[in-house]
Amino acid sequence: MASSPEAPVVDIVDMMEEERGEAGTRKDASARAKFDAFLNKHVERGSTMMSLSKSDVTEEMMGKFLSYMTQSLKVNTASNYLASVKRQLIQQTGTTIFDHDAFYQRCRRRLTRVFYKEAERTGKLLEQQAPPMTLADLALLAKALFAANTPRSLMERSLLVFQWVSLGRSSDVAGMLFEELAWQDGYLLIGLTRYGCFDHILVRASALH
Repeated sequence: MASSPEAPVVDIVDMMEEERGEAGTRKDASARAKFDAFLNKHVERGSTMMSLSKSDVTEEMMGKFLSYMTQSLKVNTASNYLASVKRQLIQQTGTTIFDHDAFYQRCRRRLTRVFYKEAERTGKLLEQQAPPMTLADLALLAKALFAANTPRSLMERSLLVFQWVSLGRSSDVAGMLFEELAWQDGYLLIGLTRYGCFDHILVRASALH
Protein backbone atom coordinates (compact mmCIF):
# COMPACT_ATOMS: atom_id res chain seq x y z
CA MET A 1 0.00 0.00 0.00
CA ALA A 2 1.40 3.35 -1.00
CA SER A 3 2.27 5.65 1.86
CA SER A 4 0.46 8.95 2.10
CA PRO A 5 2.45 12.00 0.93
CA GLU A 6 4.09 14.01 3.67
CA ALA A 7 2.46 17.32 4.52
CA PRO A 8 4.53 20.32 3.35
CA VAL A 9 6.55 21.89 6.13
CA VAL A 10 4.89 25.25 5.56
CA ASP A 11 1.45 23.68 6.07
CA ILE A 12 2.52 22.15 9.39
CA VAL A 13 3.92 25.49 10.55
CA ASP A 14 0.66 27.19 9.57
CA MET A 15 -1.31 24.60 11.54
CA MET A 16 0.87 25.20 14.62
CA GLU A 17 0.40 28.95 14.35
CA GLU A 18 -3.35 28.51 13.93
CA GLU A 19 -3.52 26.27 17.02
CA ARG A 20 -1.51 28.77 19.06
CA GLY A 21 -3.77 31.58 17.83
CA GLU A 22 -6.92 29.74 18.84
CA ALA A 23 -5.53 28.98 22.30
CA GLY A 24 -4.49 32.61 22.74
CA THR A 25 -7.93 33.80 21.71
CA ARG A 26 -9.60 31.58 24.30
CA LYS A 27 -7.25 32.78 27.04
CA ASP A 28 -7.84 36.42 26.09
CA ALA A 29 -11.60 35.84 26.18
CA SER A 30 -11.36 34.35 29.68
CA ALA A 31 -9.23 37.24 30.93
CA ARG A 32 -11.58 39.79 29.37
CA ALA A 33 -14.62 38.11 30.96
CA LYS A 34 -12.93 38.35 34.37
CA PHE A 35 -12.10 42.01 33.80
CA ASP A 36 -15.66 42.75 32.64
CA ALA A 37 -17.04 41.10 35.78
CA PHE A 38 -14.75 43.31 37.85
CA LEU A 39 -15.86 46.46 36.02
CA ASN A 40 -19.52 45.59 36.42
CA LYS A 41 -19.16 44.96 40.16
CA HIS A 42 -16.60 47.55 41.27
CA VAL A 43 -16.49 50.33 38.67
CA GLU A 44 -19.80 50.89 36.90
CA ARG A 45 -22.68 48.50 36.38
CA GLY A 46 -22.89 47.37 32.77
CA SER A 47 -19.44 48.62 31.82
CA THR A 48 -17.06 46.39 29.86
CA MET A 49 -13.54 46.59 28.52
CA MET A 50 -14.96 47.50 25.11
CA SER A 51 -16.75 50.52 26.57
CA LEU A 52 -13.67 52.02 28.25
CA SER A 53 -11.83 55.06 26.95
CA LYS A 54 -8.17 55.91 27.41
CA SER A 55 -8.89 58.20 30.37
CA ASP A 56 -10.88 55.47 32.15
CA VAL A 57 -7.83 53.24 32.56
CA THR A 58 -5.99 54.37 35.67
CA GLU A 59 -3.47 52.93 38.09
CA GLU A 60 -6.15 52.97 40.78
CA MET A 61 -8.43 50.83 38.61
CA MET A 62 -5.67 48.32 37.95
CA GLY A 63 -4.87 48.14 41.66
CA LYS A 64 -8.48 47.27 42.43
CA PHE A 65 -8.48 44.68 39.66
CA LEU A 66 -5.45 43.00 41.21
CA SER A 67 -7.23 42.78 44.56
CA TYR A 68 -10.33 41.42 42.82
CA MET A 69 -8.37 38.61 41.17
CA THR A 70 -6.76 37.49 44.43
CA GLN A 71 -10.21 36.66 45.80
CA SER A 72 -11.01 33.88 43.33
CA LEU A 73 -7.99 32.95 41.21
CA LYS A 74 -4.72 31.09 41.68
CA VAL A 75 -1.43 32.93 41.32
CA ASN A 76 -0.51 31.65 37.85
CA THR A 77 -3.96 32.29 36.42
CA ALA A 78 -4.04 35.79 37.90
CA SER A 79 -0.62 36.60 36.44
CA ASN A 80 -1.67 35.36 33.01
CA TYR A 81 -4.91 37.37 33.17
CA LEU A 82 -2.98 40.50 34.13
CA ALA A 83 -0.69 40.14 31.10
CA SER A 84 -3.65 39.55 28.79
CA VAL A 85 -5.71 42.44 30.17
CA LYS A 86 -2.74 44.78 29.88
CA ARG A 87 -2.28 43.93 26.19
CA GLN A 88 -5.99 44.14 25.42
CA LEU A 89 -6.38 47.49 27.19
CA ILE A 90 -3.50 48.94 25.18
CA GLN A 91 -5.06 47.71 21.94
CA GLN A 92 -8.60 48.72 22.85
CA THR A 93 -8.11 52.09 24.57
CA GLY A 94 -4.60 53.20 23.68
CA THR A 95 -3.80 53.62 27.38
CA THR A 96 -0.27 54.73 28.18
CA ILE A 97 -0.10 53.72 31.85
CA PHE A 98 1.94 50.68 30.84
CA ASP A 99 4.40 52.64 28.69
CA HIS A 100 6.89 52.55 31.54
CA ASP A 101 7.43 48.91 32.41
CA ALA A 102 8.02 49.79 36.06
CA PHE A 103 4.27 50.11 36.73
CA TYR A 104 3.48 46.73 35.19
CA GLN A 105 6.29 45.09 37.15
CA ARG A 106 4.95 46.65 40.37
CA CYS A 107 1.57 45.15 39.56
CA ARG A 108 3.08 41.70 39.12
CA ARG A 109 5.10 41.96 42.33
CA ARG A 110 2.09 43.13 44.31
CA LEU A 111 -0.03 40.33 42.92
CA THR A 112 2.54 37.68 43.79
CA ARG A 113 3.14 39.17 47.25
CA VAL A 114 -0.55 38.99 48.14
CA PHE A 115 -0.72 35.31 47.17
CA TYR A 116 2.43 34.45 49.10
CA LYS A 117 1.20 36.21 52.22
CA GLU A 118 -2.10 34.38 52.02
CA ALA A 119 -0.28 31.07 51.55
CA GLU A 120 1.83 31.77 54.64
CA ARG A 121 -1.24 32.72 56.66
CA THR A 122 -3.31 29.67 55.72
CA GLY A 123 -0.56 27.12 55.13
CA LYS A 124 -2.09 26.25 51.74
CA LEU A 125 -0.14 25.73 48.53
CA LEU A 126 -0.18 28.52 45.96
CA GLU A 127 -1.25 26.00 43.34
CA GLN A 128 -3.24 22.91 44.26
CA GLN A 129 -1.77 19.87 42.54
CA ALA A 130 -3.06 16.34 42.28
CA PRO A 131 -0.86 13.79 44.07
CA PRO A 132 1.47 11.89 41.71
CA MET A 133 0.48 8.42 40.58
CA THR A 134 2.66 5.68 42.06
CA LEU A 135 4.01 2.69 40.17
CA ALA A 136 1.66 0.48 42.20
CA ASP A 137 -1.31 2.61 41.12
CA LEU A 138 -0.26 2.33 37.49
CA ALA A 139 0.24 -1.43 37.70
CA LEU A 140 -3.22 -1.88 39.23
CA LEU A 141 -4.89 0.16 36.48
CA ALA A 142 -2.92 -1.56 33.72
CA LYS A 143 -3.86 -5.03 35.05
CA ALA A 144 -7.52 -4.08 35.21
CA LEU A 145 -7.45 -2.78 31.65
CA PHE A 146 -5.52 -5.86 30.49
CA ALA A 147 -8.13 -8.13 32.05
CA ALA A 148 -10.88 -6.36 30.13
CA ASN A 149 -9.16 -7.41 26.86
CA THR A 150 -11.13 -5.11 24.59
CA PRO A 151 -9.93 -2.73 21.85
CA ARG A 152 -10.85 0.16 24.11
CA SER A 153 -8.89 -1.23 27.06
CA LEU A 154 -5.86 -1.80 24.81
CA MET A 155 -5.95 1.83 23.73
CA GLU A 156 -6.36 3.12 27.27
CA ARG A 157 -3.65 0.84 28.65
CA SER A 158 -1.19 1.92 25.96
CA LEU A 159 -1.87 5.59 26.54
CA LEU A 160 -1.69 5.20 30.31
CA VAL A 161 1.68 3.46 30.22
CA PHE A 162 3.08 5.88 27.69
CA GLN A 163 2.03 8.91 29.69
CA TRP A 164 3.76 7.46 32.73
CA VAL A 165 7.10 6.75 31.04
CA SER A 166 7.18 9.94 28.97
CA LEU A 167 7.14 11.97 32.22
CA GLY A 168 5.74 14.88 30.27
CA ARG A 169 3.66 17.70 31.59
CA SER A 170 -0.10 17.28 31.41
CA SER A 171 -0.24 19.81 28.57
CA ASP A 172 2.10 17.60 26.54
CA VAL A 173 0.16 14.36 26.82
CA ALA A 174 -3.41 15.25 27.75
CA GLY A 175 -4.53 15.47 24.12
CA MET A 176 -2.65 12.38 22.96
CA LEU A 177 -4.58 10.07 20.65
CA PHE A 178 -4.09 6.35 20.19
CA GLU A 179 -3.66 6.89 16.44
CA GLU A 180 -0.60 9.05 17.16
CA LEU A 181 1.30 6.14 18.71
CA ALA A 182 3.66 4.25 16.42
CA TRP A 183 4.44 0.64 17.34
CA GLN A 184 8.01 -0.37 16.49
CA ASP A 185 9.74 -3.53 17.70
CA GLY A 186 7.98 -3.56 21.05
CA TYR A 187 8.36 0.17 21.58
CA LEU A 188 6.00 3.10 21.34
CA LEU A 189 7.06 6.21 19.44
CA ILE A 190 5.38 9.58 19.41
CA GLY A 191 6.28 13.20 18.76
CA LEU A 192 5.25 15.52 21.60
CA THR A 193 4.85 19.26 21.22
CA ARG A 194 5.99 21.45 24.10
CA TYR A 195 3.46 24.25 23.77
CA GLY A 196 5.52 26.59 25.93
CA CYS A 197 8.29 26.80 23.35
CA PHE A 198 6.88 24.95 20.33
CA ASP A 199 9.77 22.51 20.37
CA HIS A 200 9.45 18.93 19.21
CA ILE A 201 10.84 15.91 20.98
CA LEU A 202 10.67 12.21 20.35
CA VAL A 203 10.10 9.89 23.28
CA ARG A 204 10.71 6.18 23.15
CA ALA A 205 9.25 3.97 25.83
CA SER A 206 9.17 0.25 26.43
CA ALA A 207 6.06 -1.52 27.58
CA LEU A 208 5.42 -1.85 31.30
CA HIS A 209 5.65 -5.43 32.54
